[in-house]
Amino acid sequence: MLLCAGFCTILVKFVPLKINAQFKIMDNHNITENNPVQKPVVTPPETPKKNNNKILYWIPRLLFWGAAFAPFLYLFSLYVNVSGTLPSLEEIERPKPIISSEMYSADGKILGYIHKGENRITVDLDQISPHVINALIVTEDQRFYEHSGLDGWSYPAILYNWITGGEIRGASTITMQLARNLYKNIGREIKLSRKLKEAMVAMLLEKKFTKQEIIRAYLNTVNIYGNTYGIQTASKRLFKKDAKDLNEAEAALIVGMLKGQGVYNPFKDRDKETSEAKKRRNIVMDLMANNNMIPKERLDSLKNARILLADELPDVEVDLAPYLKERVRLFMEEWGPMNGGYDVYKDGLKIYTTIDTRIQGYAEQAVKEHLSSLQVAFEGNVRGREPWKSDPDMLKRLMKQSERWRNGIAAKKSESEIAAEFEKPIKMQIFSWKGEVDTTMTPMDSIRHHSRYLESGMCAMDPKTGQIKAWVGGINYKHFKYDHVDLGKRQVGSTFKPFVYCAAVDNGKGPCERELNQAVYFYDKNGRVFWKPDNAGDDFGGYITLKKALEYSLNVVTARLTKQFGIHVILDYAHLLGIKSEIEAHPAACLGTADLSVKEMTGAYATFANKGVFTEPMYISRIEDKDGNIIAEFAPDRRPAISEQTAYVMVSMLKGVIEDFYGTGAALKPQYGLSGEIGGKTGTTQDQSDGWFMGVTSDLVVGTWVGCAERKMRFTSMQYGQGAKMAMPIFGKFYKKIQSDRSLGIPISSFPKPSGFIPYLDCDFETPFTATSDGKMSSGAASEIKKDNTGKTVQGNETQGWE
Repeated sequence: MLLCAGFCTILVKFVPLKINAQFKIMDNHNITENNPVQKPVVTPPETPKKNNNKILYWIPRLLFWGAAFAPFLYLFSLYVNVSGTLPSLEEIERPKPIISSEMYSADGKILGYIHKGENRITVDLDQISPHVINALIVTEDQRFYEHSGLDGWSYPAILYNWITGGEIRGASTITMQLARNLYKNIGREIKLSRKLKEAMVAMLLEKKFTKQEIIRAYLNTVNIYGNTYGIQTASKRLFKKDAKDLNEAEAALIVGMLKGQGVYNPFKDRDKETSEAKKRRNIVMDLMANNNMIPKERLDSLKNARILLADELPDVEVDLAPYLKERVRLFMEEWGPMNGGYDVYKDGLKIYTTIDTRIQGYAEQAVKEHLSSLQVAFEGNVRGREPWKSDPDMLKRLMKQSERWRNGIAAKKSESEIAAEFEKPIKMQIFSWKGEVDTTMTPMDSIRHHSRYLESGMCAMDPKTGQIKAWVGGINYKHFKYDHVDLGKRQVGSTFKPFVYCAAVDNGKGPCERELNQAVYFYDKNGRVFWKPDNAGDDFGGYITLKKALEYSLNVVTARLTKQFGIHVILDYAHLLGIKSEIEAHPAACLGTADLSVKEMTGAYATFANKGVFTEPMYISRIEDKDGNIIAEFAPDRRPAISEQTAYVMVSMLKGVIEDFYGTGAALKPQYGLSGEIGGKTGTTQDQSDGWFMGVTSDLVVGTWVGCAERKMRFTSMQYGQGAKMAMPIFGKFYKKIQSDRSLGIPISSFPKPSGFIPYLDCDFETPFTATSDGKMSSGAASEIKKDNTGKTVQGNETQGWE
C-alpha cells in the first residue's frame, strides 16, 4: 500500500511538467512573416471535427490519471470509512473488556463464575506462567518487543517460511490481535478494512501502553476454548490449575489452540499420538526449543509425556453448590443496577458467599448416598402404580412445566405442534444415580422417567451468625433445575408442631405438664364439628406430658394446645420465629398443612438454638469490585423473638425427640454413631408425599426435605414414606461426616443453659405408652393434676371452639 501511494505521488508531481515542456519546444519552431528564411510550403492537415479532437485527447489521459490515482482514492475512501467506525480515543485509552464475576466460598475457594457468553477472569502478568508468554511470542509475534504495532518484516518472513516449509504465522501482531479482542466494532470479517482498523488501533495502543500491559491484556482477553476467554479461565477449564502453574507442555498446548480451537481441540482424539492438538503442541515446543526457551535435552521427554486434562484429574477444583450459585446470580442481577449500576456479567465483581466447601461437599454426598439407595425402594413401591395411570392430566401438567414447552411457546408454535414434538423420539441424555445415560426416547418418556426420582432440599446454617454453610437445592442441577431450598415450598407436616409447643411454653406451660391424649373437636359458630384430628398410630388414651407428646408427635395433643391458645396465636409465634410465608388461619395448620420452604424452616429452628434470637439466613457476606475494593458488606437482620428460657426449654424438648427410646428420631444417634446434644423433629405429610427432618445443634441447624416434584408420585406405605426414613438419614450421614472432620472446628457441644435458670425438665416419671385390653395406648396412671414449669400445681382446663 505504501509503495502504491508513493508511486501515485510521483506521477502527480512530475508527469504534468513533462507535457508542458513538449508544448514549449513546439512554440520555438513558429515562423513569422518578417523572418527572412523562406517559409516552407506546408499543406495544412485536414482539421478534425471538434468533438473528435477532445475525445481522442482526454480519453487516454483520463484513463492514465484514473489508474494513477485509483489506489490513492481507494485508500483514502477506505480510511474515511474506517475512521468513522473506529473505537473512540477514550475507549482505546480506557478499554473495558467483559470480565466474569467470581463467586468465592467462606473458606477461600472459587465456587464459580457469572458470565453471559464470554467467561473471562483477569490476572496480573506475574500470575501467568513465563512458559505461556514465551510460547506466545515465539509463535505469534517474534518481533513483539521491536515493532510499534505493525511488523513490516512479517510479510517477507511469511513468504520465506511458505517457500521453505517452515512454520506459517499470520501477519497480525499481538497488538493487532488485542485490538480485535478489545473492540467489537473492528469486526472479524476477512476484509482489508478490518486489517486497516486493526493496524490503526494497534499503533494507538502501542503509544498508550507498555509492552507488558499489552501482552497482559492480550492473554486476559483472547478466546482460547469454547466460551472461555483469557489464560486463567482456560487453564482452569483445561487443567484445573492456575495459569501461573502451567508447565512448558501445557503452555504450548494452550498457545497452539489459538491457531484454531476447533481443529486443535485437546479433548478430541486425545489418546492418538497423531492428534492435531498434539501435533500443534509439539510444533510450538520446537519453536520454543529453537529459541532456547526449552532445554533441547528435555524436548523429547516433554513431547512424549501425556497431558492429563481436566476430566481425568481428581476433583481438586470446586464444583459445588450449583443451586446456590444460581441464587447468587439472580440476586446480583437485581442488586447490581440498583447499587452503583454494576453489571454482574461484565464488571468482574467478586462475590463472597457464606458457603463452606467442606460442609457443602458433605451435604451433597449425604443426599446422594441416601437417595440413590432409597430410590431403589421407591421404584419397587410405585412400579405399576404410577399416578398418571389414574390421572392422565398429570403428564400434561409436567409437560407444560418443562423448558422444552416454554421454548416452543417462545418460538410461537401452537400447543398442538409442541405436544406433537413431545412424542417424537430424539437423542438425549437422561439422569441416573449411576451417571448420565445417552439414549433415544421421546420427550414425554423423559418426563415419565425423571418424574419418578425422589428429590431433596437441604440447608445447613450457623444459628449464631445466620450464615448458610450448605445449600443443596436438588439432586442434579442439569436435569432438575428447580431449587427446593428457597423457591420450592412443600407441606411441612409435624415439623410445624414445635411452633405450637413454643407458644404454649412461652405462655406459661411447662414441658412436664400433662395434656389429655383424647379426641378433640373443633366447632364452627353454629356448633357443628368442622375438624377432628387423629393421631397417626391410633395411640389415644389418658394424659401425657407436653414433652412426651412432642417426642411422639401426637396430633391430638398439638390440636388441644392450638384450641387453648387459638390458631392466630400459634401463627403469630411461627412468624415471630422466622416463618415469612402466609399461612391460612385454619386450626389444621398446627399439624403442618402449610407449604413452607426449607430455608425459612431452617431459619425458624435456628431461633431455638440461638437463645431465642431470630437471625435472618444469609448467603452473601460481601461484594468487591474487580480491583478488590469492598462495595458492599452484609450482616443478617437480628431481633429477639422469644425468651432465652423458652428457647432452652424448646431445644431440650427437641433433644428428647432424639434421645427418648420412643421418640420419632430415636434411631438417629445409634444408627450413625453421633455424639453430643442433638435436637430434632421429623415430619410426614398426608399420603407420604413429603418427608422432613429438622436437625438442631448449638453450632449448626439443618433442614431437610425429600419428595417428588409431582406430589402424587409418592410412597404408598409408611415403611419408607415417613420423615424418619425419607429425610432423617440424610442428616445422620451428613452430621457423621461433620463430626469426623476436626478441621471444621465444630465442637461436639451442648446447648448452653441460661444463667440462673433451672427448668423443670425431669419428666422421666412419665410411664411410656402401654397397650390396654382394647388395643388402645395408655399413658399409665396419669393424673388430671398437672404442674407448671415452676412446680406449682394447677388444674387443667379445656376451652370449646377456636379463635
